[in-house]
Amino acid sequence: MKDVKEKAKNNVVTNYVRESMEEVTKVTWPTKNQAVRLTAIVLGFCVVFAGFLAAVDYVASSGYTELLKFASQNAISTTEEVALPSDDMPFEIDVSGAETDGGLPVEIIAEPVGEDAEPGDTGAE
Repeated sequence: MKDVKEKAKNNVVTNYVRESMEEVTKVTWPTKNQAVRLTAIVLGFCVVFAGFLAAVDYVASSGYTELLKFASQNAISTTEEVALPSDDMPFEIDVSGAETDGGLPVEIIAEPVGEDAEPGDTGAE
């Protein structure tokens, strides 16, 4: 039984090799001049396409940078009114422009807000 399987395997391999060799003999190879011309066309296309990708990358990068500049200049104010637990007096906390350290505000300016509040008033009596 093993002999039949081995012969079938060998037959498949030899048929594949024989048919491949026949196909290779049917190939028409380009002349030296044709090969050089086609290689130059492929290299030229690669250079043109690389230039196109570089231009697209430059435009996208510049656009992204300008978008970030625009967003930072037109950022929404982070000023909010809050009531402090000590005396329930509303304060305005301005954290816009505050330097950050690990995403947390380092400097917070609190000013009282309301009809009877005066600038510089801390709310403590």
